[in-house]
Amino acid sequence: MEIINESQLEDIINKYFFKNKELYLLEKYAKLISNIKYKITDDSEIKTAAVKRINGKLHYIFFNRKFLEKSIETYDDLFFVFLHETHHIINGDLIRWNPMINFFYYNVIFDIKINSQIIKDFFKEGYHFLNKFYPDKEMVLNFLLSPNFRFDELNKVYADESLQKKILKKIKKMKFKDEYLIKDKNKFAELYIEAWFKKTSADKLYFKFKEAINTEKLKNIEIILLGSHKGIGNGLYMRFGNEIELDDMVKKDNREQIIKVIKKIFEEDREKQIKDVVSTIQRRLIPNVGRRESFLLYKNIYPVFFPNQIYDECPTYKGTNIYIDVSGSFKDELSFIYKLIESVKDFITEPIYIFSEYVTTIDFEELKNGKVKTSFGTDFDEVLMHAFENNFKKILVITDGVGIIKEENKINAIKKKMEIYLVLLEESEEYVNPWEEIALKKFVLRKNDL
Repeated sequence: MEIINESQLEDIINKYFFKNKELYLLEKYAKLISNIKYKITDDSEIKTAAVKRINGKLHYIFFNRKFLEKSIETYDDLFFVFLHETHHIINGDLIRWNPMINFFYYNVIFDIKINSQIIKDFFKEGYHFLNKFYPDKEMVLNFLLSPNFRFDELNKVYADESLQKKILKKIKKMKFKDEYLIKDKNKFAELYIEAWFKKTSADKLYFKFKEAINTEKLKNIEIILLGSHKGIGNGLYMRFGNEIELDDMVKKDNREQIIKVIKKIFEEDREKQIKDVVSTIQRRLIPNVGRRESFLLYKNIYPVFFPNQIYDECPTYKGTNIYIDVSGSFKDELSFIYKLIESVKDFITEPIYIFSEYVTTIDFEELKNGKVKTSFGTDFDEVLMHAFENNFKKILVITDGVGIIKEENKINAIKKKMEIYLVLLEESEEYVNPWEEIALKKFVLRKNDL
């Protein structure tokens, strides 16, 4: 399709958008479309289309010129690609990465879920574009990314378990040209069904992907994804070494809310050591006859050792330890949060911990200078593992809650009776907060109220 300029591109998309009642009646889409700009590019790094967020609010959708000319044949095709890119925004895919995961694999999962979501709920005609874009269904990734059912089945396949079972059986019997990429055929079939027809989270699908696909061999495979380009994934997972310049100090002095929060959480003196009484059993030669020993003596058996129960007092550090999110999704709020923390430093002691993919420390002098180091990723499990290793009993986490926590770490935190206090800035309706299940208390701070 020949599209001369961005203005023409925008006119076509807007015309289709306002014809689609399911979309323009959605409040989140109505807000989103007013903050989208379009660019046609010859950049080889963007092979198809890509969405980027600028200044936290404005989004640009880039279309590769050759992609528009060769792969986009109809306005339906163009509108589907627009929906695909905007769903990456709506679903939070630009910031919801797990830093320990290869971004390409995650992007495959995002794309499957988005393709399914669009043709199911918003734009059935996208079915035809997907079959054109991924024509060879005997290739593993092409198969995963495209609808493998008839167009006339579209209205019922998502709710019809019997149709899904037929697809499951079909997959198990199929022979793919790149069969060597499949590690476990049964799990591969289950992955397809769950990704296309169930409400399984992207994080759970990733682990199924790892079980089903030989990811080592996949590294040598090149496939062009909608929205795949180095600008999204490349460089997000570097270790600490990137510095963020923070803005000038927040001018408003009305900080009573956060001061109350921190004072409430830091009621106990951080330096206070609480002595835990620990009961221990020690084996000694001096007789201390219990039930077991009485029985042995009755049988004329003299025990080699006698138990002696004693009580030790072990000092345990029970101060509150503070962890501040410095990940990419929280980046725009760091100046605000850091300056607020600095303003209440009389209530807390160093070190303050900061985390993205790793946990490190920051002191008040560094806060004052307004520079922090980050990897831009997010790993909440690192926070819990750090707290476990240091035997912390009470932690305060300041974050936007965008990320995941492994179930085993949640269970461990509960078993250890760790007191977790959560401070959220502007609670999001789009993401499930993984701390909810284990946090003792949650405080939501709204920037406009402070």
